[in-house]
Parts: sequence; structure tokens; C-alpha cells
Amino acid sequence: MLKFTTTVLIIVFVNLSFAQEIPVFVKKVFDDIYSTMDNGQVIKPNIIISNNIAEVASFTPTSNEIRIGTEFIKLARSFGKDSSVVIAHVLGHELAHVLLQQNDFVKKIGSGYASIDYNKSLRKLHKTLKDSVFERQADEFSALYAYMSGYKTLNIAPTILDSIYQHFQLKDELLTKYPTLAERKLIAKTTSERMQVLASVFDYANIAMIAGKYDIAISMFNTIVKEKFPSREIYNNIGVLNLLKAIELLDKKEYPYVFPCEIDLNTRLKENNVRGLTNETEDFLIEAIRNFDLALKNKSYYASWLNKAIAELLLKRFDDFQISMLMAKRSDMKDIQQKVKLLMIINEHINGDNKKAELELKDLAKNDPLAELNFKYILESSTSGVHQTDSLKSESYNWIIKLKENEKSLPQFDFYSKEARSNDLLKNTARYERNLSMCLLGNDSFDCYRFYYRIGDVKPSVKIYEMKKAPHEFDFNLHDVIQLADAYYTLNNLSFLKFGSTLITIQNNKLVNCYFIN
Repeated sequence: MLKFTTTVLIIVFVNLSFAQEIPVFVKKVFDDIYSTMDNGQVIKPNIIISNNIAEVASFTPTSNEIRIGTEFIKLARSFGKDSSVVIAHVLGHELAHVLLQQNDFVKKIGSGYASIDYNKSLRKLHKTLKDSVFERQADEFSALYAYMSGYKTLNIAPTILDSIYQHFQLKDELLTKYPTLAERKLIAKTTSERMQVLASVFDYANIAMIAGKYDIAISMFNTIVKEKFPSREIYNNIGVLNLLKAIELLDKKEYPYVFPCEIDLNTRLKENNVRGLTNETEDFLIEAIRNFDLALKNKSYYASWLNKAIAELLLKRFDDFQISMLMAKRSDMKDIQQKVKLLMIINEHINGDNKKAELELKDLAKNDPLAELNFKYILESSTSGVHQTDSLKSESYNWIIKLKENEKSLPQFDFYSKEARSNDLLKNTARYERNLSMCLLGNDSFDCYRFYYRIGDVKPSVKIYEMKKAPHEFDFNLHDVIQLADAYYTLNNLSFLKFGSTLITIQNNKLVNCYFIN
């Protein structure tokens, strides 16, 4: 009896050793990147700890598990503030193999990051990764989607590779079925060059979006899709852009609302248009819904359910609106829950329940800047119908005025010069989209990107100047700054705020960058 009990205890002990909790920072990286990559077609793998001291990370399709080695986590921690970036590089690579479902042997035996055991499995199947496009493709997807998730792995990848090979004492002769270390570093370098361009397109598409340059922003996001990097965020943003184009055409007296689009754009409605739902407006809304549906291949992407509900409300598709709202309510994110409440109140107000809506809105506005703006605009619309947008009179924020003064000294770069044509980065990088031109010119004070889309009746373009030495220390309250802004939205804990042609980015109550839109 004693022997039996002891055996049971040993088994329990062994099982517990394999059921270690994933470190919080590792789980966050995994969830963030999966969330960005997820196409709604693949069941999310479980992530578990491996005590195999030789294991970096691997994917086992039979159990749908990604294993990450404790020894690799220890190595990642040695990178200090970049530890999450190291984890993102490797987990992003494994997730890319899973989500791309690249070929039969990946589906059958999975994948392993620089794994001697996986190398043996490949040898038995007479397969090789050495000359395969799959490793490059996984690296490319990993690099861009990690970047979109907030992990900048592009420049650090060769260093990570060197560290992994050194720490685990890996040699090319032990990994004959893999690309050599030199080849992997070359893949990382060429991938980095290409992904940095697409990452720039992604960043500046977001800036063009908040600047109100909707057509060029749509072209820029579509460029990433055509490069075979679709993601729910990109489809959602294209949908939001079409939704914003429709909202911009609405009669602001009939619709005096700041719709809680996920993202928070157009907190100041610029023009007092007198048009209702025209055919053009409906076309934009229908195109928005089409893109939200593409994003919603992942049914738990609640941001797109919320955005889709706004479009359906404006189209008066009330049954569909109720379904989308029910889905959006499932979100456990406080921000989306607040916006669902706000949209329900706007719906009540649109349908004539004004007193109830205004009381609810006044209560919600106590802790919600978007609700506060709606309350103000609804009251204004009942009197003048015109929104006041002179937002920079507050003496507490003279620093914003000082930043805006830099608009007077913006250089007039010649983007048609020989120098500009030789810096057409996208032309040299993009494989599928050659209609979008991206040029970069700069001096000691400013960098300037010019984006120009060549095809179609409308040929949208935008110039975005970035200050090289923007001041970083200010004492301000983000809530108050949002109230002063013409428009704002948030992405990966980064707040974008627009003041006329000036756009600033804020993170952790610090000014990160300052841009000027021309």
C-alpha cells in the first residue's frame, strides 16, 4: 500500500513539473501575436512549458500545442527590456507555421525552432528546410505581425539567432536539414529590409487615417493586404476608413454624434454638412461592412462587431445592428464595453428617446471623454447646430501651440528630383503592389515621407513630416489633451492626437513623436 501511494505521488509530481505556469510576459506575447495573426480558420494552439533543456520552441499538430523551453525563457530574460521581443521573434515564427499551414509535413510533424530533435524527424521523412521558402515565409509573417502587435523584432533578429546558437551550443552540422546560421541571418536581413518598408506603410497609414486622408490610407492598407499579409486589424481599419468617409458626409444637425468607432477617430466633426444618407454614403457603409466581415472571420474580434454595428445603425438595418451589438457586448475589454454603452445611448437618441438618452449620456460622461463630447455636441446641435472647434485656447497647453509653430518652417522638398526617385523604397521592395509610391527625403530637422497612389480616377497623395528632435518632457493630463484634440485614437498603448495639421503621439504621458500633415 505504501509503495502504491509513493508511486502515485511520484506520478503527480512528474505531471506537475510539466504543468508549470507560463510566465505572464510570455503568455502576453503569445496572445498578442496570435490575436494579430489569427485568420479565424485555425484553432488557437495551447502553449505549454517544456523542461527539455535543449528545446527553444516547437509545434506539435497532434495535440495542437506550442512548447517553449524554460532554458530559452531564461535566455530571453537576459535581454532585459527586450526580453518580450526575443520571445516574440521565436513564438511568432512558430505561430506563422501553424497559421499558414504551409505544407503536408508541417501539418503532420509540426515544426521546431533550430531543433536537433526536429532535424531528426525531417531526416526520417527525407525532407529539408534548407532550401525551402517556408522558413523565409514564416520569418516574414513573424516579423510584420510581431511589429503590428507592438514587438519590434526586425533589427534584433540576427542578434537573437547568434544568442540562441551560442546558448544551446548549436552547430550547422547538427542541423543539416535547416538553413545554416549564416543563411538564417541573411534571411533575417533581407526580411528585415522588406518588412521595415511594410511596417512604415502600416505606421503612416494610421497617421494618414487620423489626418483625414482616407483614400490614401485605404490604398496603403490595401498594399499590405496585396503583399499577402492580411490581418483582422488591417481589414478592420479599411472598414473604419469607409465608415468615416460615410460619417463625414452626414448632416451634422441630424447626426450630431461622435460615433465610438474602434478606433476613436473624428472626435471633432469638422463640417456642418446638410446631406443625409445618399447613394455615395450607403456605398461607403456597405464597403465598410464587407471589410468588417473579413475581419470577423475571427468571431471574437469584438472591435469589428462594434464598428459593424455603427454601419448597420446608419443603414437602418436594425435587426443586424442588434445582433452585432450582442456580439460586441461579449467583450471583456473595458474600453469596448464603454463604447457599447455609448452606442446604445446614441441609438436611443436617434430613435427619439431624447430625455432618457441625455440623462444616461450625462452620467456616462463623468468618466468617458467620448461620452462627454457627445453630450456637448448633442446640446450644441439643439441650439446652433454648429460645433465649435477652436480647441487651442487653453493656456495650460501652450506647448501644443509651440509645436504647431514648426509648421511655418517645414522644408519644401522636391519629390520629383533625381534624389527622390532613387529613394522610392516601396518600388524596390513590394512584390505585388507597384502603384503606391513611397519616397523619403530629409534634413537635420525633419524627415518627410511622400505617399502617392497612381491608379484610379482619384490619385490620392499625402506628405508626412516627422520632427527629428521633438521635445519629450511635458506636464499634461491625457484626458484634457484629448478634449482639445480635433481627433484621436489609440493603438498598442500609443495615443495619436491631431491638432489641425499637427499630429502628436503620446505613450505613458510622454510625447513620443510629432508629425505635420501636408
